[in-house]
Amino acid sequence: TSQVGGRPDAQRLLRMRRDIEELDGRVCLFTEAGMPDGDLELLGDSSRLKVVQLDSLGTRLAPGPSHYIQLLNNQFVAIKGCVTTP
Repeated sequence: TSQVGGRPDAQRLLRMRRDIEELDGRVCLFTEAGMPDGDLELLGDSSRLKVVQLDSLGTRLAPGPSHYIQLLNNQFVAIKGCVTTP
């Protein structure tokens, strides 16, 4: 079985895949930069499933006074791009 924060097992991923297939409309799956995501293909290749990588720690941003504002803006753009794109 899967533990919180641990790697989900194949059975759990296949259950999630079934659940995704039963949903209507776009399905957004948010992952975190720097975290393993090698098993995402088990969730299916549906055109309705959009995987979006977030960078909550801002590891891709240059440090500076505008770092936090840029971090929030990047998160907002990534999430909005998934939930508003047809």
